[in-house]
Amino acid sequence: MITFEVVGRKMLVHKACPEDERLKYRADIDVLRTIAVLGVVFFHAGFHIAFGGYVGVDMFFVISGYLITGKIEDEVGRGVFSFSTFYVNRARRLFPALFATVLLTFLLSFLLLASDHFKQFAQSAIWTALSASNIYFWTDSGYWAADNHLKPLLHTWSLSVEEQFYLAWPLGLLFLARFGPKYAPMALGVIGVLSLIAGVAYYSIDQEAVFFLTPFRVFEFAIGGLIVWLKRASKHHIRDNALSILGLCLVVTSMITFRPHTPTPLVIIPCVGTACMIYGGVVASLERAWNNPLAVYIGRISYSVYLVHWPVIVYYEYWRFNQIEPSERVGLVIASLLLAIPLHHLVEQRYRRGRADSRLNFAVAWGSLSALIVVTGLALSAMVKPAIQPLSDPWIIERVSRPLCEGGFGLCAVDHADVVLIGDSHASHYAPAVAETLKQSRVRGSFYPPMPSCPLLRDIHPNDVPVKAAECTRAKQEWLARLAQDQPRVVILAGLWEVGMARWFGRRYAFDVGQRELNLAEARSVWAEKMRETVDLLVENDRKVILMGNGPLVANPPSACFNRPAFLGRFDCSKMNVIVDPEIHAFTRGVLKRIESNEPTRVFFFDAWPYFCNGDLCALSDGGQTFYKDQHHLTPYGALWLQHHAFAGLSQFLAIALQNLARSPVN
Repeated sequence: MITFEVVGRKMLVHKACPEDERLKYRADIDVLRTIAVLGVVFFHAGFHIAFGGYVGVDMFFVISGYLITGKIEDEVGRGVFSFSTFYVNRARRLFPALFATVLLTFLLSFLLLASDHFKQFAQSAIWTALSASNIYFWTDSGYWAADNHLKPLLHTWSLSVEEQFYLAWPLGLLFLARFGPKYAPMALGVIGVLSLIAGVAYYSIDQEAVFFLTPFRVFEFAIGGLIVWLKRASKHHIRDNALSILGLCLVVTSMITFRPHTPTPLVIIPCVGTACMIYGGVVASLERAWNNPLAVYIGRISYSVYLVHWPVIVYYEYWRFNQIEPSERVGLVIASLLLAIPLHHLVEQRYRRGRADSRLNFAVAWGSLSALIVVTGLALSAMVKPAIQPLSDPWIIERVSRPLCEGGFGLCAVDHADVVLIGDSHASHYAPAVAETLKQSRVRGSFYPPMPSCPLLRDIHPNDVPVKAAECTRAKQEWLARLAQDQPRVVILAGLWEVGMARWFGRRYAFDVGQRELNLAEARSVWAEKMRETVDLLVENDRKVILMGNGPLVANPPSACFNRPAFLGRFDCSKMNVIVDPEIHAFTRGVLKRIESNEPTRVFFFDAWPYFCNGDLCALSDGGQTFYKDQHHLTPYGALWLQHHAFAGLSQFLAIALQNLARSPVN
């Protein structure tokens, strides 16, 4: 049995590990890195065949757990482990290429990004330099947010997780070596199981936390660490080959079948697959083909590929603005590989090795660079202000900053209003337009508190974590109860109807009871049925219903074009066609039109699409001010522009619904 002695910062062993137990270079692990990084790159480039390619990050975590645990255990066994050496080596491995990437993205962001996006970038650079970008992006908006393709450093969240792992893991192994070396594998297994259980349990509360935060990812490193001890078992070629083949099947299946809304704890599947391939090694008959020079080389530069690929995609899409074509996606993959080569050889490899006496100089140099990034990011995020374009329509200028309720008319905080507006954040973006119409008609209305991502629909909601799903169900019940109490004459429904059934969104509609998520085809048919049932419920007691349709979904927020700097030339943003998933718009518009045609005296469908779009080309502005504040929400200016140019039919329906009504304004 091996016993340990702790001397200063070193752990000494009284019986060294046999030579054949030491960690040796394995070309097949570089090939695993190739699979992992290409999965991530193809996923981010938008190839449908690799929608689950993001599990490549989880493969990296398992590989790191195996290599780092094996390295520490080997050095402990030989009595040469040193915390200072370990941390300096890890810093040499990660920081030079990372900081070089951050500095280059600073330059490109300054030249290309609109002011609000540049400010957001500067803030993310601070957290990246502090090895905490996973925490920043967790608190910001999450990994699957619609605007995340505008964040050049989003991918550094996984590097922060790994850096945090490097801080804690050696301390844990030191503790085990000091107080119970023979129980180390069991302890790692327990830690991994607890991490996985915590992730499964907390996923229903905060799925973004489970995705981003290190404690919920520890089980992936632990799986890799356990292989160090498992590999000491006697070799059995048939078993090892079977495990390698099984592992490859698990990884490839995950990359093909996983989707953005697949629960994070299920990444244990590709993690186990990666562990099986590490344990089993290469099938002997396939070794020459598997460990071919190209696959091994891409694995060796995989860190640099990972660093450069996401900024390349973000900046190209930002500059291009329109959706990119398949040929362009291929070009982005090739560009990422080519740009990684100089980063790997000129930066990553150059600073990875160094003499022991250069540790202090290295720490001072890279510590200073980290501090410079932090200070620069703080200064820029405080100084940069979003550009404000001049409003072009004087009529809207006069009204855009007015309150929703004036003189007792509009959308006021009252009970028993004649008109009520209900819905999710799309009800909020339509509120200025609805309020202006009610003011002009001298009608008092009310805006029920909106619930984000929760349109009023019977029995279904866009799928989310159970806590938010419960909040949505409760909000719908409260809306219906208040409708029964207030008895308004007209209900205006607004919502991002497409969210639960569009290919562009990761979420699908799910039933309120049972939480069963619907597939794409089911979601559309069930939504159409439940939309009709919702309207049937609301038109009881001779109540009228106005259904607010949506404008087009756009690939990028217009500010990404209108407010960008002119260093790389001016762009005619008004002529850019950036429509996403027009087929789902045609479907929802068709359903809402049919509902209106079945109840023409009681239901009015406001179709925003024809006012924004002429054929396949949809306007994002009137030439002076953008209509959109993000991919699907209107600005107050955009809502009032729509009211000014397109609400005639809605106003006429409202007037008929409220005729012979005489009420005093709210005091």
